[in-house]
Amino acid sequence: MVTKEITIDFNITNKSLYEILEKVFSFPSWWGKNGDAAIDCLLSMRAPWEHMSSIELGKEEQLLIHCLVARNLSKEVIEFLEIVASVNYREKSFGCYPSILVSLEEVIGEA
Repeated sequence: MVTKEITIDFNITNKSLYEILEKVFSFPSWWGKNGDAAIDCLLSMRAPWEHMSSIELGKEEQLLIHCLVARNLSKEVIEFLEIVASVNYREKSFGCYPSILVSLEEVIGEA
């Protein structure tokens, strides 16, 4: 059951993965700006009282993320997919539905 959708443009060349995630999810200014911290913040979507993400999900809700990418996946996109896989693995171990679904959408004309 997908209940929320967002789009992330990974073709923004002057932003790091962590800057993109911080902006899209409104992570707190004090978050660790690394993969483990991103996992923690994304897991908190089901724990809104932690105030670590602007997106909130119920136990059975899912977030569909449309990722705008170039044909050749950048290291940022690959790292993001690894982060999502870790979040979903942990969600399943907690007895929840995986919280994040990803759609990779190629942006024509990008290298």
